[in-house]
Amino acid sequence: MISSCVYPVVKGGVRVRGWTSVSGVAFPESHASVPFADWNEKVYCPAYWRGEAPPEDVLSLAESSRFLTLAGREFWVLASQSNRMVVARELGWGRGFFQVLQELLAQAARVEPKIVWSPTTQAILVSVASNPAVCTPSTSTPFMDLDRRITVTRAVRNISLLEHGFGPELITFLQNIGNYGSLREAILSATPNQVALLAKHYRTLKNTGFIKVADE
Repeated sequence: MISSCVYPVVKGGVRVRGWTSVSGVAFPESHASVPFADWNEKVYCPAYWRGEAPPEDVLSLAESSRFLTLAGREFWVLASQSNRMVVARELGWGRGFFQVLQELLAQAARVEPKIVWSPTTQAILVSVASNPAVCTPSTSTPFMDLDRRITVTRAVRNISLLEHGFGPELITFLQNIGNYGSLREAILSATPNQVALLAKHYRTLKNTGFIKVADE
């Protein structure tokens, strides 16, 4: 269970120059509006940014985890080490989802210290942000296994995964996962919903032997 925390709420309107944009790869059908940044290096990736406000205006206020209001829109600033993930809040999102995203960012930062340069890590985080109903505080993301090859076991091929509640989208993804050299490659070929479902069920898939991680 993720503990409850209190974060400051600030209102901004002052732009601080000096941020540098870097290119990135994004899921075309993802609707989340998110820039990723490195606070210390002052670089950011706007691949998923669809907000009207310039990313630099929001990032200049992203010193620490907080909620902020800018141009009439609420943004959530998530921070872990020097990494920043700023999410434009969608209608209906509860503050509990902030805690879910904050924990996932912390998990990611332990494996990928420079998330601004990691399209796969960004894809996982944005997939969760795009599918809040799929994920829970107990969601376990596969960051530790990104560079390993994942295969499905014979048991998976011989039984109906639908009986375990994984759903047809995730099953389709798993059936093809062995065709990729690493989990990183497989994720970049998936849809945001498939990745969010994978994040939700990853621990179960491993613990029950539905998938096998090479060299583990």
